[in-house]
Amino acid sequence: MVEDLITSNTDMTNMKSPQKCECGNVSSLHVACGLQTSDSFLHKLCSSNGCDISRYFASSQASLHLLLTGDLQGNWSSVLEAVKLLSTVHKERRTGACQERHFLLSLTDSEGNTPLLIAGRRLLREGAFDQAAQLSQLLLEAGSDPNTANSEGRSLLTYSVHYMDESIELTRVLLNGGASVWPQGTHDATSENASNSEQCSAFTWFLRSVIRRRKLDEHCERTLALLSQVMGEHPGRMHAHVMRTMFRHAKCYKVLGPVFYQLKISMMRYWTQPQDLLFMCRKAIRSAVGPERLMAGQTNQLGLPNQVQGYLLLE
Repeated sequence: MVEDLITSNTDMTNMKSPQKCECGNVSSLHVACGLQTSDSFLHKLCSSNGCDISRYFASSQASLHLLLTGDLQGNWSSVLEAVKLLSTVHKERRTGACQERHFLLSLTDSEGNTPLLIAGRRLLREGAFDQAAQLSQLLLEAGSDPNTANSEGRSLLTYSVHYMDESIELTRVLLNGGASVWPQGTHDATSENASNSEQCSAFTWFLRSVIRRRKLDEHCERTLALLSQVMGEHPGRMHAHVMRTMFRHAKCYKVLGPVFYQLKISMMRYWTQPQDLLFMCRKAIRSAVGPERLMAGQTNQLGLPNQVQGYLLLE
């Protein structure tokens, strides 16, 4: 069908497919996104004379959602190419003073999940951790907001830390992409409101995974280290949040007491000891470079040794 539309001399932007969809009228872009070889059809659609790409996206807002609900792992290379193509519109339009995020990347489903959350959560459930990191990095580079929360108040980072070190690469990608470890909606650097938003921090969900396992072992060490390093940039806030969160979850002290004590010992150096010079330098450089350039791999332009670049990227 898509090939027929491409070879015709009609304005494909206004063409509708008889295929049913919950969003009503379906354009040929929707049809292309649902195909196994979606990348090749999308390239044809966007390079054809009758296709105005901006009008296509304006009339096909659910196209990226449709693509991400298909067979991701079975058509992995096609999915990556298609997401790259669909995301380039954001890069082309993100010029001038407006800096408008393209609605395609921020559009949510009925549960408040953006394309980043849809893809990330699904691949995590399927145990495709490396692919979750790869696709999430692609969406972040295109302009997805890593801190967008769904109707449950959770960002993708909270889902990633639930899988601990199995999902360490996705956790690192999200942190480098600007994901916040702090509760959403709180901005005080030294104190936090005891609100529902505090229950949705990355550390809260990491702690809940530890509680389910009833132990702190080698399967969560790297995730704990990443969270500690990022939270440790604000020692007072880290101390308050860690202690408050553990207190709220300490329902069975005899069982969890030793685990919580081990966790506290592992993290407390970040709020009991002065930050060393290397740690402060990394904090300053990461802040100056910014998430967008970190994601784009522009740290190599700083002329730093590979080991130092890896340190900047939390590797």
